[in-house]
Amino acid sequence: MYVLTVGTGGVNAGNIWCGSGAVGAGVPANKYAAILALRGQTLMATYTIPVASSSGQNYIGGQIVRWYATVGAVQSAITTVALETREFGLSWRTRRIHGVSEGGPLDEHMTFGINVGTKTDIRVRVVTNGANNTAIAAGFDLKLRQKV
Repeated sequence: MYVLTVGTGGVNAGNIWCGSGAVGAGVPANKYAAILALRGQTLMATYTIPVASSSGQNYIGGQIVRWYATVGAVQSAITTVALETREFGLSWRTRRIHGVSEGGPLDEHMTFGINVGTKTDIRVRVVTNGANNTAIAAGFDLKLRQKV
């Protein structure tokens, strides 16, 4: 999620929320994503495998071939991150879980990868974090498979 248009400051001045339920002081009860003030986008490691693209390409799925995470502050606590998938209409499934510390970033290149179907959601998220306000960067690489 990202901001398309802004005012004279050139960035979003306040937080923008994506969610559902009752809204109090501009914040929904159930929060799914947020664009924090001055950021311009969500900064989330998420993706959904498409069925078709705007150029007419049809997909039959994808394969996650790498995932990575690092913490940005010196800390003695371990941050636990998880690579998760959710097939359409089902619950989240943890595919990989790993502890990450400042001295040891995670960078797993998968020989065989994780196959996922169309409409599958993919995310990397923090499961536990032993230190407050720790900057964490994470993501994944995947290959989309096209229908021939």
